[in-house]
Amino acid sequence: MRKGIFNIAFWILAFAAFVIPTRAAEPYLVHRFNPGGTGVRNNITTILQDSNGFIWIGTQEGLYRYDGNECVKMDIPVNNPGYLSIKDLCEDANHDIWIASTAGLTRYDSSSNKIIAFKSPEFESAAHVTKLVRTKNDAIIASARDNGVYHIDTKNYECTRVKLKGADEYYSLSICSTDEGSIYILVRDRGIYMLRSFDKGIANPLPAKADTPFQKFPGIENMEYYNGKLIAGVADETFIYNISTGETMIKGWSDVNDALRLSDGTIALATSRGLVFADNNFNVIRHYTEDNADMYALNDKSIRTVCKDREGNLWVGTVHEGVYVFYKNNSEINYFYPASKSLPVSQRIRSIIEDPEGMIWVGSENGGLTRYDPSIGELKKIDLPIKTKNILGLNVQGPYLWVGSYSFTDPLVRMDRRTMEMETFPDFSRCVYHIVQYAKDTLMLSSRNGISFIDLSSGRPEEFFLPELEKVRTGQLISAPDSSVWTGGRNAPLLNVKDGRVRRVEEFFPGNTENLGIISPSGVRPLMFDSKDNLWVSVLNRGVARLDFATKKIQMYPSLLQADDGMFCAAVEDEDGDVWITSSDGILVLNPETGTSFFFDGGDGLMSGRFREFSLCLASDGTMYAGLHDGMISFNHEEFKSHDDRIPPIVITSAYVIDNLGDKTTFINMDKEEIVLNHDQNSLRIGVSDMTYSRPAKSRLMYKVDELNDTWLPVDKGQITLTGLSKGTYTLRLRSIRTDGSFCNNEIVRKIVIKPHFLLSVPAIIIYIILLTATLFFAIKLTRKKSLRTAMEQANREREQFEVQRQKQYYASKVEFLMNIAHEIRTPLTLIKGPIDDLIQRHSGSSNKDLVNDLHVVSRNSDKLSQLLDELLDFKKINSTGYELKVSDYNVNDLVRVVFDRFSRLAKNRNITYTLTLPDEPLSCQVDKIAMDKILSNLLANAMKYSQSNVKLTLLRKQDVFHVILENDGTIVPLNSRDRIFKPFERFVDSSSIETGTGIGLYVSRNFAELLNGTLEMDNDTEVNRFILTIPIVESISETEDQINQLPYLDIPQSRRTIFVVEDSDDMREFITRQLSPIYHVVATRNGIEALDLIKRSTNTLPEIIISDVMMPQMDGLELCKEIKKNPITKHITFIMLSALADETSKLQGFKYGADAYMPKPFSIKELLVVIQNQLSLRDALLEAGGGNSEDKEQGTHEHNLKIVKIVDEYVQEHLEDEELNVDKLAEVACVSVSSLFKKMKATIGISPNEFILISRLKKAVELLKDENLSIEQVSIMVGFRSHAYFSTCFKKQFGVSPKKYRESLNE
Repeated sequence: MRKGIFNIAFWILAFAAFVIPTRAAEPYLVHRFNPGGTGVRNNITTILQDSNGFIWIGTQEGLYRYDGNECVKMDIPVNNPGYLSIKDLCEDANHDIWIASTAGLTRYDSSSNKIIAFKSPEFESAAHVTKLVRTKNDAIIASARDNGVYHIDTKNYECTRVKLKGADEYYSLSICSTDEGSIYILVRDRGIYMLRSFDKGIANPLPAKADTPFQKFPGIENMEYYNGKLIAGVADETFIYNISTGETMIKGWSDVNDALRLSDGTIALATSRGLVFADNNFNVIRHYTEDNADMYALNDKSIRTVCKDREGNLWVGTVHEGVYVFYKNNSEINYFYPASKSLPVSQRIRSIIEDPEGMIWVGSENGGLTRYDPSIGELKKIDLPIKTKNILGLNVQGPYLWVGSYSFTDPLVRMDRRTMEMETFPDFSRCVYHIVQYAKDTLMLSSRNGISFIDLSSGRPEEFFLPELEKVRTGQLISAPDSSVWTGGRNAPLLNVKDGRVRRVEEFFPGNTENLGIISPSGVRPLMFDSKDNLWVSVLNRGVARLDFATKKIQMYPSLLQADDGMFCAAVEDEDGDVWITSSDGILVLNPETGTSFFFDGGDGLMSGRFREFSLCLASDGTMYAGLHDGMISFNHEEFKSHDDRIPPIVITSAYVIDNLGDKTTFINMDKEEIVLNHDQNSLRIGVSDMTYSRPAKSRLMYKVDELNDTWLPVDKGQITLTGLSKGTYTLRLRSIRTDGSFCNNEIVRKIVIKPHFLLSVPAIIIYIILLTATLFFAIKLTRKKSLRTAMEQANREREQFEVQRQKQYYASKVEFLMNIAHEIRTPLTLIKGPIDDLIQRHSGSSNKDLVNDLHVVSRNSDKLSQLLDELLDFKKINSTGYELKVSDYNVNDLVRVVFDRFSRLAKNRNITYTLTLPDEPLSCQVDKIAMDKILSNLLANAMKYSQSNVKLTLLRKQDVFHVILENDGTIVPLNSRDRIFKPFERFVDSSSIETGTGIGLYVSRNFAELLNGTLEMDNDTEVNRFILTIPIVESISETEDQINQLPYLDIPQSRRTIFVVEDSDDMREFITRQLSPIYHVVATRNGIEALDLIKRSTNTLPEIIISDVMMPQMDGLELCKEIKKNPITKHITFIMLSALADETSKLQGFKYGADAYMPKPFSIKELLVVIQNQLSLRDALLEAGGGNSEDKEQGTHEHNLKIVKIVDEYVQEHLEDEELNVDKLAEVACVSVSSLFKKMKATIGISPNEFILISRLKKAVELLKDENLSIEQVSIMVGFRSHAYFSTCFKKQFGVSPKKYRESLNE
């Protein structure tokens, strides 16, 4: 039929200047269905639309369901998933979908969203089901080929096999139903049987003539019913059998795979030769077959199935090309496109223009020039006197039509529209793209050669150029209301041309830098001027802009970008002020005042929707013409905007609970108005659709959750996602929206109830109340019973706590008292120890032996008393501030032997067998020497005290620990008392009792062992008292510090040197003065303030050494040391501290204040003399290294010398890092000779320049070591030492500790 139409058109063209009719008369618009990413591409077997609007598509690869948004493959349970061909689909009264396939019969259960295999004892052998029919009483009739036909009751799913009259076994080819409800069965080799709806058990054969085609041709496998006739086909023939008359009609349509009765009484037949539309008498009305030249036609003639949706569209399944949708044409749009290669109409439209007479002129690529007369609906092909058929630009000037073409020989044609006379201009610019009126009698062209002008004032048109535009290749020219022209394009800037002047867009919008920066570069295409003289432009990848020349404002519409290539094609304004803009994807309609817009594409009937640039025209009669890549469309824009009267139903297509990753977990049936979910089902994904297939892939749905949203939100790709819903009720509303923004009256509402966690539910709360009440009742009862007992227990606890607290206070007061006594005893003990040692030394050769012995007795007891004081101080440190270990590498064999030898004389005097056993190999490890000494001394002292005749000391190593075992044969300590003897102030008396006493030796020893990460215990031996000391072995680590040179020993100089003694104790001050006076010049003061004042008044001679007590009234020794060391004149003086505080922390504190040496009380006068001499020897050595003589006299006045010292000090402090800093540089800075500088500094501050440099470096090092970010080596470099070893040596000699130890002390 369609070929006939085209043949008629051909003859009309021949006699009427090639008039080509439009395609508006077609009842259907054919589109290829392409859901993307699915298997719906070929081998379509059956299509069904269910009552909810879903489109079900069966293929030879499986089953798919389409909801207008996505096409989902359904999961069908089969034994052999490798081959699953869907044969037929049918919906029952329960809205379940029955599926016939090679896997048998299955059913989609809409309530559970699952496909269930149909099982029945009667139906077990039916493995291949080919056809399904629904009867009037809602039963399902299923054809199972060689297993026959079955009747299935959809209410109770009872299955009964249909019997044939006169035959038990039969092969069912096909079945179909009549309007009255009868079922016809096509049986191989037997003909046709009829089963009446009220007689479900037996089918009777039809009375048929002998030449019935259904018996004659065994190749028939399908049968359809229409209007009292049965239809089937085979090979090249189709048979139509009249049931009432028995007559057969034969048509040349080949086999009939499906038949569909249409609402107008016609029938659509799916055949192997196309889709046939026929009337009641089977006369062909229209025949759609394969036409590969027409993109809006079928590309496959093998039609398997046809289905009509509720919008009147036809879904057509093919063998090779998938699914086609025949959209019902509502005559809103006229289509102009080539339906055959024989018709000379191009697909690519380049320009459209209307002349004053209402004619529409169309230029196309390779199709030439066409004129369309809307009044009679005809297209007329115009032959031009040029070789090319590629028409690009059109312009109407008076009676003339100017035509620009893609030609290098005849680019421009002028045609008289009245006489059709034509004139060419071969000498003009090549390839004319656009033609507009520039001024009176002047045209402006954009061409391959740039922009040129045509002067029409003379008889012969002449072309001329502007130098600024000659090389500008642009894509668009737009005439402005002020007779200027705007030009621009994808690769050209936006320019204005008027009166021979070229201006950039920036000149029209001064100061608008924000949006001007967007449109000023290239990539701006002018589209049109609206009724308010605003220029609309398309900005590459930015959307659309409106340039308001009156207000100097630029309005951007970035959200309107709907173009794949980033540019809009063309634009026009209608009488309502709406702007229509075409793009590569469709048409955008924008209201500039409100900013609202709507987009139309191929789904709205716009064919492909791929519009062409510069080809949009709004004709004077209100018709819109738009050029496409594949033709042209026209429509009434008012009708197109307003035609949206349908109110599609909204369907919830799916609902799932989703997990934290967004994956589906549990299906939810949302058919009910209220859906109740558990507390952990609070994240949902809901699929929705309006099942409007005439506008595929377009979201016109809005939703709102009353409890979450105040406004309506658009549904995104058919999905609504709600996450993290808390307990409560939520109201979900869904509505459709029209193209004008108004809502349709089709709202659906669902209540979603999220139940609270069971622990927060009403039943749980009731249980809580009951349990709470019962608990309170029993609690009160128990409380009353226990209140008295609790009060008594509390009173007992308070008494016990009071007693414990009293004991603690008594214990603390005892310790404090003992500590105070210990501190007070140290100074008198020193005064005893010093004179006794002096007397022993004086009378060492005396003949008075008794006196010598008595002196030794006094000395030994003073040593013992000193040892007891040390134990008391250790006891306090262990119980309060904690003892700080000083671990170093020692040979434990030597440590044990030294302590052992110390008690040898005592053991001999008491006639005790005293033995020592040591390992053969030296046992070297890191231990605290003092701690080990105290532990062993306490153990041996106790052993000597309580032993009767035998003491044995053993050292042995076992793997990673060593043991010191001490055995004595004294009174055996009971097992139950062996732990108590290690407690303070408890003493073992005899085997029957432990009494409170003053002993703390074992307590201190155990604590020292634990500080060494070891243990001190008595074992369980009842024959001997055995104490076992266990200490872990820490392997020796070599010292990373440089070895410190031995200081020189006592070497009394010949000259007397000045020493200050600062001591608040008169006896101690007098004793030290008396002992030092024979050797040194001694000045004694009582406190720090007196000493500091005396030093300040000593203008000629400063002391070389200050010996000061630490604990003094008014100003203690620490403050005195600080004041001495911070003064550049006195900081060189050696400072020796004396203190009763003998712990390491106190020593390090003294060094931090600048002390050069630290001696704990009681001290030996010999030790003090050695320390003094060593300090003086160090000064002398440094002095000798710097040259000069200590006896040289100072030169100049003391005040002048002080100035020189200050100059030298400032220079040294600024250049401490300089390794080359020496005496020569200092002399040069001080403007004196080297020898003079040495004498002046020696006379003023008592040290040489070299010594001054060294001491300054070391003092600066002390400050830098406080910065933990600096390494010791970095510090040595920063204070000018070339050798790190030499730095460590000097530091140790000056301060008594290495730089490393000093830094560690800062962190303690």
